[in-house]
Amino acid sequence: MSQATGNKVSLGCGTLILIALIVLLFGNSGGTSDLKREVRALKNELRSLDNKTSELHADVKNIEIQLQSQNEVLRQMNSILSKLSAPPPPAEKMPADPKVESE
Repeated sequence: MSQATGNKVSLGCGTLILIALIVLLFGNSGGTSDLKREVRALKNELRSLDNKTSELHADVKNIEIQLQSQNEVLRQMNSILSKLSAPPPPAEKMPADPKVESE
């Protein structure tokens, strides 16, 4: 008689474990929808960050182009300044005009 009772308890425990697993798997639908909502929000944030990163990348490219242009202007200005600050070439001496000296 004790064996029959023991079997029923074992079968009852197994059944309770299966019921608990089923409830755990299918009864957690509220938690799943919360997770889905959070994942959706995170995806939106990632898209937003990706867009902002793309905008920043484009801004950096524009700044690089402007810097290159400014560097070229500075090179041209330096070239002009170096030509202006260079000493003038020596003047050629003109031969003395004999008419001017005799007068």
